[in-house]
Amino acid sequence: NSDDKADSLAILAGLYIKAGDKQTARQILAEALDIAKTIEKPLDKAGAVWRISEVGEVENLEEALIIARTIKPRASGYEDRSWAYRELAENFTRLGRNDRAKFVLDEAILYLSTQKYDDNEQKELDLSFIGQLYAQAGFCDEALRLSNGFKNRARIAEIKRESAVCFAGNDQPKSAFATASS
Repeated sequence: NSDDKADSLAILAGLYIKAGDKQTARQILAEALDIAKTIEKPLDKAGAVWRISEVGEVENLEEALIIARTIKPRASGYEDRSWAYRELAENFTRLGRNDRAKFVLDEAILYLSTQKYDDNEQKELDLSFIGQLYAQAGFCDEALRLSNGFKNRARIAEIKRESAVCFAGNDQPKSAFATASS
């Protein structure tokens, strides 16, 4: 099964990275990426992108982003591509490439704006995850702007909390306090 093989290879690459053998890990990740390109099921392809992004370096994430763009929507309304974008953004942030994380999150929002949801609650949930990742990547204002149209108070509070931490981390204590107390 291709999805299982891509996942297994990504996990194996992670073990090689932990052991200090980055060269072997790169070769294994290249194979995992090749396999991920062939996966048809949206959830399985998103899962492979997730596994690869967890252990990959910037160039692997860039290739995984290209693969993520090929994930087709499912009829159920759950957005596997959005999940893949979120995982990639989180891992670009892990690698210190916050600019790339923002680019991926911007792309995710653009993509979600073109999708029809049977349940606006699910769309708001997808967007709230993106908002939290904006804040974690240091883009506090973007996170807050994204939450402006939300109806769910708990999701608004989550983004405000992440944004307050973001502002504090960006040495903006007044903005952090104003966000936390609003």
